[in-house]
Amino acid sequence: MEDLMDPYQLALKALCISTSNPDARFRSEFQQRWTTCLFENKKDMLVVARTGGGKSFSYLLPPLIEPNNLLVVIQPLKALVKQTLLDLRLKHITVQEYQPGLPLLPSASVIVALCDNAANGEFINLLKLNPPKRIIIDKAHSCIDDTYRKYISGLVNLRQLSSRFILATGSLPPPLEKELTHTYWGMKDLVVFREPTFRQELQIDVHPTPSGLEQFIRLSQDLINTHVINPEDRAMVFIENRQLVDDFSDRLNFFRFHSGLDDASRVKMSDDWASTDHAVMVATSGFGAGINYPHVRLVIIYGLPLRTQANKAYQQLGRAGRDGLAAKVVLVPNQQDPLNTDDFKGRLLNPSMCAAGVFSQWEDKVSTSCMAFPNMPSKCRPCTLWASNSLRTKRLLPDPQDSPSMGKSRRIDPGSSSFECFGHPDDLGGPNESTLEELLGDPSLPGGVGSPSVGRPGERSLGRLFEGASARPVIQGSQSTGLVANSEGGIVSFQPPSAPRTPQNQLRFASAGSGLSPLRQRLLGSSGAVASDLGSPRRESTLVVETDKMKMCLVRFELTTSAMLRHILECCLYQLGYRRLWLPG
Repeated sequence: MEDLMDPYQLALKALCISTSNPDARFRSEFQQRWTTCLFENKKDMLVVARTGGGKSFSYLLPPLIEPNNLLVVIQPLKALVKQTLLDLRLKHITVQEYQPGLPLLPSASVIVALCDNAANGEFINLLKLNPPKRIIIDKAHSCIDDTYRKYISGLVNLRQLSSRFILATGSLPPPLEKELTHTYWGMKDLVVFREPTFRQELQIDVHPTPSGLEQFIRLSQDLINTHVINPEDRAMVFIENRQLVDDFSDRLNFFRFHSGLDDASRVKMSDDWASTDHAVMVATSGFGAGINYPHVRLVIIYGLPLRTQANKAYQQLGRAGRDGLAAKVVLVPNQQDPLNTDDFKGRLLNPSMCAAGVFSQWEDKVSTSCMAFPNMPSKCRPCTLWASNSLRTKRLLPDPQDSPSMGKSRRIDPGSSSFECFGHPDDLGGPNESTLEELLGDPSLPGGVGSPSVGRPGERSLGRLFEGASARPVIQGSQSTGLVANSEGGIVSFQPPSAPRTPQNQLRFASAGSGLSPLRQRLLGSSGAVASDLGSPRRESTLVVETDKMKMCLVRFELTTSAMLRHILECCLYQLGYRRLWLPG
């Protein structure tokens, strides 16, 4: 009967059997497409699907239709193997866990193996006696993780078999896709299925100040008391240091999980955490990848990730809210973190950036901020502040259409051209190395082209402002952000106002005639270099930034600007983090 059914019919039949529902349907067209492809005897596959998106169908559905076709599942963690064996047995599928030194059962429809066991030559030789039809590499992103990279050469030897390979993962940044499929697995021709992996039930916040252990413990206690309310609610605290895990768990009498514990202790800790009301687990990253408990209401991550660590952090925060209900994720900077940073960590540190947008931009290549989900249960701090500011009745930004002299030079009275920017001075500059061009299309940044309209009267986003101007964003280094704007060839240079106030650290604005060369359009960092590189004729205006104890910034125009460049500067400051911005009077 199955021989006469097309791949979609086979996939749907397997789904109906798996759910014991004859009317079962796939949750989405994406799920239907990649699941149907499982039953097509074609190319290798890569499936990148969000947490809870049904990636387990890759090994749960085929054995229900094809019990005589051997399927192999390879996973990186014992907790995952344990869960997979349980899931398969609940479906009445004959399954065996591979143990080195033991033969494979001829009656088994599925073999589940740890990646380190699967990497040995004995396992490959056993499979050659009965080659599997499909080999599923679960949590495939682990292959490029430092922890499991030592096993990859042994796993790749499985390519000697005539089996079809399916790589499944919930997080694989597009820039790493080719490294995984081509470099490691040698897949030159495969079918890729990818969907956005960010889930709107997650509210991701970055704590504004670094914390030592004592501060972190107090902060964690407050968060746990706030979010772990019902008996089934759970919390996870991730710390990438085994000694700190022990210190933290000892102080608060929480469960712990790290590689320093023996296998029996880790299993007991995991089981007790899942079965104990209001339980909290303090763990290293190994716990995050293997836990599918649905009611995790809170995840706390101690220390901000660099770009190379972003995927691991994404896996950790993905443990929250797997039941589809609202969950809180808090990333807390560690006072002991190394001083080095990169653009990813810098964006997380920027208090004007939506952390969900920062992660999704890397993981999905499409920035998805809280603002993109009107029905999202709760939003992060930057998006909440942005939404509240949008309700203010004050005129936040001038509309270019209001200026009859737009694009023309005119004198501005210094006494009436001041405006106030309220916000943390570190919102400007700092380690954020993203170009303004990226920021303009980034909906994680309030007012970006990708953001939904928030209805502020008289305000136009930078992207809309540039539609009629020959503007090109540029950047130089990590301590300044620049903008080449309109046909007048004006240049705006930003430097961190948190730096000591010296002539070299003042914000500089300069406008010159059109026709600046590309070399002269680059920002050179110091105010003197910018001024001297512009050539003549030119007009200069110094923007003096003053900070007081309230972290309030006053930016003052002192000389001449054009209305267009003035408006661009105001928008840039607003885009780069200042919450409220208006002209007095």
